[in-house]
Amino acid sequence: MGRRKKRKAERRQGAKTPGVAAFPRDPDEFEAWLTENPLPEPDPDDYIMALITDRGVAPAAVKTCGTCREFVQDAEFGRGRCLHPGSGVFSPWDDSAACDFYAGSKRRYDGTTRY
Repeated sequence: MGRRKKRKAERRQGAKTPGVAAFPRDPDEFEAWLTENPLPEPDPDDYIMALITDRGVAPAAVKTCGTCREFVQDAEFGRGRCLHPGSGVFSPWDDSAACDFYAGSKRRYDGTTRY
């Protein structure tokens, strides 16, 4: 291996394992090192941000008239028409609780519904 390649390999090896030499490998030595150098306490705001940004757990979808396939949006103030004959509601708001005949539609990533 040439001189230049050897230096590149050394730099890459150093970049892959930064700070590994700072931690002792023996468990007893590590405990002693940890008591001398305690880890900082996490900020409480970090927990809140982790809860906000966690996308693994989705809240349960709320059934509303606006997300029903049989809801036709009118142009005025968020009201629409319910096409279910047995619902008993002619022009509900789009955020009204869904009736018993609710047929869910798929939501897009931007929050709008797709018919």
